[in-house]
Amino acid sequence: MLDRIPIRGSTRYTPSAIKPGTSQAHPRDDGILNIGTNVTRVAKVARNGTNALDFPGWNDGDPSDGEVHASKSSVRIPHRKYFNPAGRSRFEVSIYVRPDNSANSPLRDNASPNIAQKGLITDRAQWKISMRKDMSIVCSYRGKVDGASAQRSFDSNQTFLEPKTNYRIACGWKPRALSLTIVKIRHNGSQNVPIFGAAKGYPRPMSGIRNTADVWVGKKPGSTDADSAFAGAIDHLTISRSVA
Repeated sequence: MLDRIPIRGSTRYTPSAIKPGTSQAHPRDDGILNIGTNVTRVAKVARNGTNALDFPGWNDGDPSDGEVHASKSSVRIPHRKYFNPAGRSRFEVSIYVRPDNSANSPLRDNASPNIAQKGLITDRAQWKISMRKDMSIVCSYRGKVDGASAQRSFDSNQTFLEPKTNYRIACGWKPRALSLTIVKIRHNGSQNVPIFGAAKGYPRPMSGIRNTADVWVGKKPGSTDADSAFAGAIDHLTISRSVA
C-alpha cells in the first residue's frame, strides 16, 4: 500500500501538483520558480487538473542571442525528508507531461533532458525521471548496494512518447526492483491507454536513497545547458511511499 504524502494545507509546499501561478509571492502554490523563469499556463495534462505549466527548455525560441535559455525552465520544491524513499519498502514518483518534439530538436544525440529529480548523479543519492532525445523515458535511482555507491536505471526501450500528447509517467522503486509505467491520457472521455509497464528485479537490495537536495522540475539544477532542460507541459507531480 502506497500513501501519497499528505501535505496540502499543512505546509507551504507540496509535490502533489505543479500548479499555475507559482511564485515566491504565492508560496502556497507548489515550489518556487527560479529567478528569470519563463513559464506560462497551458491546457491541462492530467484530466483532473486545471492548467499545466509549459517549460520552454531547449525549445525557448528566443532569437535575440541565438541561444536556448535553459535557465528559464525550472521549478524548485524545497527539500523535505518525505521526498526520499529511505527507510521505506516502496516509493514512487509520478508526473504528467506533454512533451515537445525532441526527436527533431537541436539536442545532442545523447541528450536526456530532466523532467524531475532530487539530487544529482554525482551525489551519493538521487532519483530522477528524464526523457531522451528519441523521446523514450528513463527512470533512475542512486544509493548503495552492498555498501558501495550504485545507480540503477530502467527505460522504456523502444516505447517512445509522441509530441503534443498527454502522458502519466510513474517511476517506482523497491529495494530489489525498479518499475516504469507510462499511460496515454485521454481528454475526450474515453479510457486512458497504458503504453508501457514493466519492472526490473535485482538480486541485491539498494538502500541509502536519502539526500537533502531540493526537488527540481523542468531541468537539471544549476545548469544552463539545453540538453538538461525539458521542453513541454508538466502537471501533477506526486511523490508516494509506503508507510514502512
